[in-house]
Amino acid sequence: MEGISILERFPDDHSSKPVYLQAAGRSFSGDQRHVSIWWANHDAPNLLVAQMMQLTGTPGVYRWESTGQIKDRVALESDDIYELGTYTRSQRDRMVELAGSIQFDSRSIVNGCRVWTHDLLKAMAADDEQLLDAQLLAMLVEEVPLPERRAEL
Repeated sequence: MEGISILERFPDDHSSKPVYLQAAGRSFSGDQRHVSIWWANHDAPNLLVAQMMQLTGTPGVYRWESTGQIKDRVALESDDIYELGTYTRSQRDRMVELAGSIQFDSRSIVNGCRVWTHDLLKAMAADDEQLLDAQLLAMLVEEVPLPERRAEL
């Protein structure tokens, strides 16, 4: 499959799908905790292909991406997974559009993926389509946790 991206091989379709927030690990240790938002483009017993939105990189070298990833079902069991709801294709497209509009400083050492995800979820809750329930947002902010943006150093 050289030259073909995983999203070209397993594209999104027009069905309604559950969308998830995945937080690495089963608890927050007080340090970094990677989070991403995803939905399944292909879900079979031997292959789960997800379309993901996330801020990736390391402090000082961040970038946002919407990409495809093969998910390891066993690894999923070691992470916290929160269902955000079931969304139509146009709603998922709107989420990707909102994700692309979230401002972030790629050189930041204080605002990482959890802050970016918090900003995205707030944008989803404030969107005209109300893509996320405000009570669910408040619960995610507390449980994951998803901190507010801070001033850069």
